[in-house]
Amino acid sequence: MEDAEDISQEVFLEVFRSIGHYKKNASLHTWIYRITVNKSLDHLRKQKRRNVFNQLKSFIQVSHDGITTNTMDPPSLDTRNADNGERKIMAKENNH
Repeated sequence: MEDAEDISQEVFLEVFRSIGHYKKNASLHTWIYRITVNKSLDHLRKQKRRNVFNQLKSFIQVSHDGITTNTMDPPSLDTRNADNGERKIMAKENNH
């Protein structure tokens, strides 16, 4: 819910900042929809990077003598689910 609220706020701010660039020959609905899709995809990409970083951080420990690896198995960097989610969003958008 918080993510949705944050993205909504970012969309409204972007619409406010960019209204001067709106081309009246395009539908206002389509223009706002495109901003919403872009902000949502940006958010997904940030989340993906944050998850990878957190997985690596939990695997690598920093000690006073330098960097050592954790005794746990290395984290899975499998991001196929996130990539599939982005592809589904893009496919859905192209169908509109």
